[in-house]
Amino acid sequence: MKNAFEKQQKQFDVKQQMLEKEIQNLHKQLSQFSLKKTERELADRKEKSELENHIILVKNKMDENDEKHDAVTQNLETELRALEHNQLIAMEEQNCSFKEKQHMIDRKIIENEEKYHNDLGILKIEIKHLNYKQAINFNNLSDPKIPDGYNGFNWQGIMCMEKSYATKYHYSNAGYIKGFIYGNYMSYARDLSITLVDQSSKSSFYVYSFEASSIENYSLQLTIQGFRSDIPVYTQTVTLKYAQSQIFELNWSDIDQLQFHPYDGTPI
Repeated sequence: MKNAFEKQQKQFDVKQQMLEKEIQNLHKQLSQFSLKKTERELADRKEKSELENHIILVKNKMDENDEKHDAVTQNLETELRALEHNQLIAMEEQNCSFKEKQHMIDRKIIENEEKYHNDLGILKIEIKHLNYKQAINFNNLSDPKIPDGYNGFNWQGIMCMEKSYATKYHYSNAGYIKGFIYGNYMSYARDLSITLVDQSSKSSFYVYSFEASSIENYSLQLTIQGFRSDIPVYTQTVTLKYAQSQIFELNWSDIDQLQFHPYDGTPI
């Protein structure tokens, strides 16, 4: 009986030792697990911290890039405005240069044409249109070509000259110099045609008189005609004196076109 008890006691002790070892192993595993968990948590925290720092770094770089982008954009806009301004100035200068060249070309054409024609100076025309009497003396013009619509009429074969230009280029020709009676501008013409802008059947004008002189010829003949609907209703021929203005009375009514035809002058 005693031996059986001792045998059971030994078996119990062996099992207890085995359980204690197993418990020790479990404690060891638990300790290792806790250590690994702690290490993993530390690693996670480190990784999280690094990730947060990386995010902050990326954001800072993005902010820097935004600032650089804004600065570059602002610089480009400034350069673009400067370029547009410079281009505008260049275009204005080019336009002014073109106008000056065109003005010189017009003057040259006029100067060349003057050498071969019987020019007359039209100093003033007194006309009444729509119950409005006006004395047209061309003193408010500055361009060589008189534009259509000027004072309600279309003009063909007539040009304008400034006194300073005549003094500089035609100083030896008294026909030009003495033509500036009413101001700093005079008009001169060859085969002048004056037509109303309004060509309706009820539109007409009354011409009282005109003042003219010969610019480059002695005893220049001048035929004046008044038309109504392309039919000549008045005709008169006069003789113009060189460099001397004369006033010629017409008193023609109900016309819509007035023409001047110079011819047969004796060159000075």
